[in-house]
Amino acid sequence: MFEILPLEIKFQILLYCPDDVLLLLSSTNHFYYHLIFKIDEKEDELNNELNNYNKLLWLNRCKDILNKYIGDCNNEIVNNNLNIPFLLKIETNNQLLQYFTNNFMQKNLSFIEIYKFFKNIKFELNENNNINKNSYKLQNNTCRNIQVEHWLSFYGSFKLNFMKGFEIIINEYYECYNTWRIVIGFGLKRNTFNSDSSRTEFTVNNKGIGLILESCGFAGNGQMEPCLHGYEPAQKGYRYTVYLDWKVNNCAYFLQNGKVITKVDLEELDLEKEEIYPIISLTSKKTCSIYPLLKENYDPLKLEEECKLLSMA
Repeated sequence: MFEILPLEIKFQILLYCPDDVLLLLSSTNHFYYHLIFKIDEKEDELNNELNNYNKLLWLNRCKDILNKYIGDCNNEIVNNNLNIPFLLKIETNNQLLQYFTNNFMQKNLSFIEIYKFFKNIKFELNENNNINKNSYKLQNNTCRNIQVEHWLSFYGSFKLNFMKGFEIIINEYYECYNTWRIVIGFGLKRNTFNSDSSRTEFTVNNKGIGLILESCGFAGNGQMEPCLHGYEPAQKGYRYTVYLDWKVNNCAYFLQNGKVITKVDLEELDLEKEEIYPIISLTSKKTCSIYPLLKENYDPLKLEEECKLLSMA
């Protein structure tokens, strides 16, 4: 029955198929493989039509998963009765294309590549760790320190020379005797990561920079610096954004619920040569989720203007 349907109807059905069904269908013959996975450069009417459907298929899937992430963040606002702005969903393909242009370091990425990135974003632990597996939990894009007594640190699964930043949502936040409880930032990977219980290990030994949510400050290269004004104490449901602008101002902006709270110079880092990853450190009974950048445009000019206004406050 499916075979006799017009191509446009087949495409509409494919939009609602899960990934495993698309994979299975693509293996049946060359036509479906081309329609689902392969862009053919050969110029003829059928190829052009298939190429257009292929791009639309993956563009729509990118939009769906990105809007799901945005919905997750908005649900946290509702569930925790927070008086902070909602994120706007991506409504049109033109908005989504602008999002790609604004937020990815690399240009000319295929829509399939971007979809795979969205689909596989998650936290990881370094392979050489001796941590009891019952002491933490990794599930999809979420990490939890269950009972590691001091600090436990996780890497994001992607490099920050691929995307210009990331977002973190606090899903669980129990107060404890530590005056510092969550550190969000970025740095190089190291095989010995998590070998000590320092709250700012990654900000000392691997060119890392971390925002310490409870201290209204950030650490880098072993030094502590205060945030600008406008910072509020961390709580469950809050969203933190790290945005790297190394092309124009060579700095990283840290935002809380969409508002700039500080910026840090990137003099020690070379994102073209070094592999920089998102990193988060948690004390016990803390859970966070990592997301791609969730706004269509974090305009560096506007972020810089916000920083100037804060510094004068």
